[in-house]
Order: sequence, then C-alpha cells, then structure tokens
Amino acid sequence: MLLGAVQASAQSAAPASKLLVQPRISLSSTLTDNLRLRDEGKDAALITTIAPGISVSSGTGRVRGSLDYSLNGVIYTKSEASGQVQNNLAAKLSVEAIDNWFFVDAQASVGQQTVSAFGTQSTDPTLRSGNSSEVARLNVSPYIRGQLAGIASYQVSANLLESRAKDSVAGDSSSRSLSMQLNGLSPGSLVNWSASLSDQLSQARGGREVQTQSATATLVVRPDVDWDFGVTGGAERQNFQSLAEQSSTIYGVNGNWTPTVRTKLAANWTHRRYGNSHGLTFEHRMARSVLRLTDNQSVNTGGLQGQANVLSNYELFYIQFSSLEPDPVRRDLLVRSFLRNLGLDPNALPSGGFLGGGASLSRSQALSLSVQGGPRTTLTMTLSQTKSRNLDQDSPNNGDLSQTGLVNQRMVSMSLAHRLTPNSSANVLFSQQRSRGSASGQQTDMKSLTANWNGKLGVRTNVQFGLRHTRFDSPSQPYRESAATATVVQQF
Repeated sequence: MLLGAVQASAQSAAPASKLLVQPRISLSSTLTDNLRLRDEGKDAALITTIAPGISVSSGTGRVRGSLDYSLNGVIYTKSEASGQVQNNLAAKLSVEAIDNWFFVDAQASVGQQTVSAFGTQSTDPTLRSGNSSEVARLNVSPYIRGQLAGIASYQVSANLLESRAKDSVAGDSSSRSLSMQLNGLSPGSLVNWSASLSDQLSQARGGREVQTQSATATLVVRPDVDWDFGVTGGAERQNFQSLAEQSSTIYGVNGNWTPTVRTKLAANWTHRRYGNSHGLTFEHRMARSVLRLTDNQSVNTGGLQGQANVLSNYELFYIQFSSLEPDPVRRDLLVRSFLRNLGLDPNALPSGGFLGGGASLSRSQALSLSVQGGPRTTLTMTLSQTKSRNLDQDSPNNGDLSQTGLVNQRMVSMSLAHRLTPNSSANVLFSQQRSRGSASGQQTDMKSLTANWNGKLGVRTNVQFGLRHTRFDSPSQPYRESAATATVVQQF
C-alpha cells in the first residue's frame, strides 16, 4: 500500500523529533500557445524554470516550526519577453525564549498574488498576465504568560504585521497591536471568567492611520467536559468609517464542543457598530479522510483582501495523518513524501483574493475535504466564497474596493490522484474562480483543467509530464491557453 510504504520511508529517514533538512532542485519546461494571455495575436513560447529550494522542519526543543523556500529563475525563449526571478516561501516558527514564560511566534510568506479580481488572471504564475505582484508578508508575535498572585493567569502579547507588494501600491500595509488577557484559574470548573484589553494601529501605504481599542469581559460556563459557552460584553473605539473615532458597546456569545479528539466545533458572534463579526469552525477527522468547514466575518485592515480561510494540500493531510504519525517531524516528511509520490503540490491553494490598502469587512466561507478512496486513490476538494465590503471610504488605494462597494469571489478546486504502479501515478486537477463586483462590467470567470503523469527516475528523483487548458472570460480581455509541461525534481 502506498501510504504504508511512504510511512516506512519517513520513519527510516527522520529520527523522532529531530531537525530535518531537505535541499532540492527542480527544472521545468512549459510550452504554451499564449504567453501574454490574449484572445488575438497569441504569443507562443517555451518557458524554462530553474528552482533550487529547501525544506526545513523541527519538532523538538525550544525552536519548532517548518520552512519551505524556492528561488525560481524563469527564462523565456521563442519570445521577446524578458526573464524574471520569483520567490516562494512558506514558514512558521515557534520559539520558547525563556522557559515557560517568554515565547515568540512568527509566520512568513512570499508568493505571487493577483492585484485585481477583475483583471486578467492565470493559474500559472510564469505567464505574463500583467495583473500579478510578488507579495511578502511577515507576522511576528512575542508574548509572555504566567500567573498573577495566584488569582489569575495572564498573557501579554504584541503583534507586528508587515505586507509588501512588488511594483504595486495596493498591498503595502503595516499593523501594530498590544493586548493583555486575564483568565480565572479554574478552567475545569462550572464557571470561569476572562478579561482582555487591546489596542491596534494599522496603516496602508498612502492611506491614513486606522486605530481600534477595546475592553471586554467574558463569563464562561462549562456544564460538561466536552463543551462550554461564554457571554462577552465590553466597549470599543475605532475610526474605520470616519476620521473621528467612534465609541460603542460590543457584546457577543461563543461556544466550543469537542466530543472526541477527532471532532472539533467552535463558534462565536459579536455585535459591533460597523458590522457584526462571527466565526465558525467544524473539523472532523476519520481514518482515511478529513473534513473542515469554516465561516468567518471580520475586519481586514489592509494588504491581501478577500482570501478565504482554506487549507493547502499539506495542511489537510497533516491533520489527517496526526493519529497515524504523532511525531511532528516524521509527519512532516510523511506528508511531503505522500504528496510528492502522487504529484500534488503541497502548497496549492485556490488563487482567490486581491490587493487592497484600507479597512474592509470580509466574510469568507470554505469547505475543505480530502478522502483516500482506497490504497491508491486520493480525492481533495475545496469550495469557498468571500464577500468583501469597503469600510474606509477615505482610503484612495484600497484596490478594487475603491471602485466598487462589494467584491464577491467563488472558487472551486478539485483533484483526483491515482497510484498506477509503485513508481508512477496520475492526477487530474480542475479549478474555477468567479469574481463579481457591484458595478457593471466587473466580472471574470476562469476555468482550468490539468492532467499529470508522475514517475521516479531514482530514489530521490521525480519527474512529471502534464497537459493544461485554461479558459478566461471577462468583458475586457478574454483568452484561451493550452500548454504542455515537464518537470524534474532532484532531492538531496
């Protein structure tokens, strides 16, 4: 069975809870009939990408986390287009700087992102759409926690978020926040309490400062070990919708239900002056599948707008394999080997979202599912919808939201992978994305179908051949594109 073979390989390659480093280099070629994504005057080209990369993971000691980085050098031949360099980074880090008191969490990402939901789009970042930007994001959260005079536990946190978009004003933003939370020291009792203070300051490039301050208290009731609920009340001051700060009361409810270690349900709702916020997360894991459903509405203060809270292939299978392999380093290797053998991109996500520079109220709904239909077949599916509404009418660089009051995006992504032999597999991937605005002519629709064959040239060498067809419809620049691809990846 594929999974058993991959698990045995992961266990032999990585000692329990040790640092794992995996360098690699890949060479890919894409023969496309429409490099510049035009309906007329197509520009056929051969695209060659050389991409050295590295994966690092650690699951022990004071430093834990994972990092995956590749530097992609893109060369165009049979075309006048100039070459380019693209970075791809996905990193998470957790550091226990002082034993059981001072911690630092950090996340960083770099990748290609669509600038406008109504501009020309593509599933391949090497194609020249003229509507993409390389976006770098860094989020650092230092915090301290402990007990206060034997009465309550405390946590004091700071958060720094920076977002930078290459060659685009929209997407550049900075955010700073400071918060303190107190919790009663009886988490397992029938009644408990918590209180919090927070202060956040955000500013987009070329825009004004947006600040929000809040103070809340929560009463928590836990009638059973499997579930609890709470009632929250407090006050908030913010200037999302006007230059002057506005004060208002806030109130809400929340609840959690965890009947087993494989099932989790969490929900919350809060009344706010500028628009209610809520969150719903349901997750259920079985032996050969995992299902995750989310529905969230909250304020986005700049940078990447309208992106649904969906899981990548790596995140889906990392959850699914948690009972199969509890050690985080071995599980990381297991998931990456499993996806590589099936030819699935571990970081694949629906390409929704757009760049903005002001405050917006965003609601995202997402369903993520992975199923192993047998020892050799795997199905993954993601359905999502996001609705973004402009809150900051005084921001001149809020991307699409400066031109329309609402951006609605719906996305579908499905992949079916089948193991043909111990050393080969095939997969089919379909994706669709629809974007709609409130103004006339603000609509796009992109469909893409890809078929791949994957094989091995050696223990550490993978090869992939594929065919792709994309249809993009919009009032301004529709196009059709077909391509053949070949990729070789050498692991070290």
